[in-house]
Amino acid sequence: MTYAKSAMEKQIDALLQRFGAVVAGGGQLATLAGPTTLYTPTSGNFIRLKWLYLGTASTATETVATIALGGVTTYVVPLIAGGIFAHASVREGAVDGVLAISLSPAANVYVDYELEEQGP
Repeated sequence: MTYAKSAMEKQIDALLQRFGAVVAGGGQLATLAGPTTLYTPTSGNFIRLKWLYLGTASTATETVATIALGGVTTYVVPLIAGGIFAHASVREGAVDGVLAISLSPAANVYVDYELEEQGP
């Protein structure tokens, strides 16, 4: 016999997926032009990105930050001096796909993220 979830159970599942416990988080300063890996999941897992912040100092070089999750571009953000970007939305990458940032041109960009790893 197969159990079908009620509409309320489906809503609770969706809320837990979006706002459930964060398993990993981090912050770092990205400085190089081109791709920089921010997080690599355990082999066989995928990343569920829940929150992302990008910020620059008031004296920073203007740059374009491209965020990729599992090799797929999820955000392209032009950052000016003193600029910030924050977004809370669930995005999922491919199995074994990394979270990466690519800067063009090189600049100092502060990156903070919260995510969880999920098995396939």
